[in-house]
Amino acid sequence: MHPGETPASFVLEGILNFLSQDTHQARVLLDSFVFKIVPMLNPDGVARGYYRLDTLAENLNRFYINPCPKLQPTIYAVKKAIVQ
Repeated sequence: MHPGETPASFVLEGILNFLSQDTHQARVLLDSFVFKIVPMLNPDGVARGYYRLDTLAENLNRFYINPCPKLQPTIYAVKKAIVQ
C-alpha cells in the first residue's frame, strides 16, 4: 500500500516460496484456500519514490470503503476481486 514499506515485499516473497514448495503443509493450504495475490497496490507511488502517497498525493488506505474506479483503480479492483 505505502511505497516506502518494503518489508511487505519480502514477506510476500517468503509466502510464495513456501507455497511453491512440494511439502505437505503447502499442499494442504493450496487445497484448502484460494490465494489472491496482489504484488503491489501502488506501483506509481513506488516508481516516483513516494513514501505514503499515490500520484494524486492521496493515502490509498483512506479509500477502502468507497473507492472510485478512476481515482483509486487498484483499490477498486482489489476490493472487487476479494468481495466476489
